[in-house]
Parts: sequence; C-alpha cells; structure tokens
Amino acid sequence: MSTGKWYYADYNGQRGPLSFEKLKAHLLSTPNAENVLVWTDGFKDWRRVGDIADLQEHVASPPPLPPVDEVSRAPTWKIRWWWLIFAIGFPGGIGSQVGRRVMIWNSAERRRIRVLKKNN
Repeated sequence: MSTGKWYYADYNGQRGPLSFEKLKAHLLSTPNAENVLVWTDGFKDWRRVGDIADLQEHVASPPPLPPVDEVSRAPTWKIRWWWLIFAIGFPGGIGSQVGRRVMIWNSAERRRIRVLKKNN
C-alpha cells in the first residue's frame, strides 16, 4: 500500500500526487492528522488516515494533559470589599511594587485555574 502516488484533502482542496514518505512527513506536521482524507490507487473512495493501518503510526499525538491536582493550588484568599476602604485611606499601602506583583500573580493564577477547570 505504501507504493504509488498519494493524494490528501485539506481546507484548500485536493493536494498531490505525493510519495508515501512525503505524505508521512506532512501528516507529522498536521494537527488532527487522523481525520485527514487520503486516496491512492486501489482505494474505492477517500479514507481517513486514522482508518489506514500503515499511516496510523505517522500521526503526531499531543502529550498527555497535566494531572488535575494542579487545580488545588488555587490561592485561598480573595479580595474583599473592605480592601477598597483601606486603599482609599492609605494610598501608599497597596501601591508598593511587591503588592502589585502579588496581585498580578494572583490574577494570573486565578485565570489559569479557571481555564483548567473549564477544560476538565
């Protein structure tokens, strides 16, 4: 099956002819390569790469997701309404460089955890 000319379909239409080696190289750099349609002489119709045993091993797969326990690293404190009174009463208290860095880190961690929870 690996000899002959191969064709594949992408968002721009039909591509080819290609050698089997060039098709394998293309599949390694293609996202969701298992869903790419291919055709070669001997096929009755277009077939998915995931359904062809000779091509399945040449499909790049992403690494496994990180463990879910990273979600438990969330900061335990939250900013409450009364901090506004403190900020107005003592303008230099929250405006320090360290305070800004901590607030930026906290916001980034919350955003990252929200994304992790949404994807799970």
